[in-house]
Amino acid sequence: MLYSCKTKSIVNNNQSTIVNIKAIGEKPLLIRQPYLQMVRPTTSTITWKTNLLVTNCSVVYNELNSLEKTVVKGFLTEHEGNKFNEVVIVNLKPETTYNYAIYSNGHLLETGEKIYI
Repeated sequence: MLYSCKTKSIVNNNQSTIVNIKAIGEKPLLIRQPYLQMVRPTTSTITWKTNLLVTNCSVVYNELNSLEKTVVKGFLTEHEGNKFNEVVIVNLKPETTYNYAIYSNGHLLETGEKIYI
C-alpha cells in the first residue's frame, strides 16, 4: 500500500512536493493509542506502542483546516516485548490546533478529525 501527501520542504525553498509513505511488510499491531508527551508552546512528542514488527515510524501533521502537510520521522525504543514509537514535532505555532496521523512501517495506524496536537 502507498500513502501520499503533499508537503512543503524548507530545504526545497518551500516548494510543494508529493511525499509517498510506502507500507512494508505486515501491518503492526497498535497496542497503545497515540498520546502527547512533553507538550510545549512550539514542540510536542507523539508516542504510541506497537508490537516488535516495527522498524520505522513517522507522523504526518497539518494545521487544522490546512491542506499543507508535514512528515516527520521518529525513533523506536524496545520495551517489555513491544516498541515505543516516538516522533518529536518542532516549530509548532502556539495556540494552534493540528491534526496528525501515525505510521509504523509505513502503515497508517491512526488518524482522524479528533486526533489533535
